[in-house]
Amino acid sequence: MISARRHSFVFIAPVWLLASCSSGRTENPSSDPQALSAMASTQRTPSANSRTAPKDWRRAMSKIPAPKDGCFKVTYPSTTLVEVPCAKDPDLAGPLTVGDGIDQVSVEPGGISWAEGSFPSVSGVTSESDKGNANVYSLQLNTNLFATPACGGSCRGWQQLAYEGQGKAFIEYQLVGFGNNCPSGWNQQGTNCWKNSPKIPVPAEPITSLADLSLTGVAGSSDTLTFAVGNEVYTMSQPSVLGLNSQVWGVAEFNVFGASGGDQAVFQGSPTIVVQTVTDPQQPSGSPVCASSSAMNPLANLTGERTIWRSSRIPASLRRT
Repeated sequence: MISARRHSFVFIAPVWLLASCSSGRTENPSSDPQALSAMASTQRTPSANSRTAPKDWRRAMSKIPAPKDGCFKVTYPSTTLVEVPCAKDPDLAGPLTVGDGIDQVSVEPGGISWAEGSFPSVSGVTSESDKGNANVYSLQLNTNLFATPACGGSCRGWQQLAYEGQGKAFIEYQLVGFGNNCPSGWNQQGTNCWKNSPKIPVPAEPITSLADLSLTGVAGSSDTLTFAVGNEVYTMSQPSVLGLNSQVWGVAEFNVFGASGGDQAVFQGSPTIVVQTVTDPQQPSGSPVCASSSAMNPLANLTGERTIWRSSRIPASLRRT
């Protein structure tokens, strides 16, 4: 059994967790609708036994700007985003707090304009629970702390793109070290402030679907989250809240965690999970690297915790071009 806490992995039984970071212009990077339509028409439709669309189609769809703010869905092989209702749940659960552990992150010296987290290889995953509840987990794609106009220089911004296994995806914003008296519309948590974006309803997936899931973020004038599962891609876009852009986004962290702050995702057995983060640089300069760090606790000390990591080389198909 392995127990995964937000931003740290504590393995109670031996398990292989393989992490790889990749950066660069991914295959079929075009976001032009005509180019995407041509690409889709030349690709074989998945068989009846497979519900997964081609990876390059999913990635290309994550790079198409939403036609306006809101929530959207597209089903393979279409390339047209169809608007769906967003949900604005009350911010009652508290912020997606982090642990004190070390995770594998992708460091991009050229600045990140687009990042994707996925699990290219999963084996032996049969069940998972959080506080005894089955299939309660989250995926999270996190930025580094960054300077934001919302702080006026007195704090730092932080964004977490999250998928809840029970069926919602959203962006959480934090003003780290803001102090007391958070701005209107923000929630107070100690000296930090936080709030969530509108949530896009997405399928509730069991943990056995892990290899079929991916989470993507785009930096720019809009905050954009994309969640992909099978033949479907879901997108939520809204005006930038903290000013995240490729000049301040340099580190991306992705993994599977518990469902709320400090919770644990407990896997039964001894599964093997390959965690992969792929990034596009704004300005290619130098080589991206995988580093042992955590978005909120850079290079934190894990002495005394039994943690097993095995890093792999970047697949050739994902190298920068």
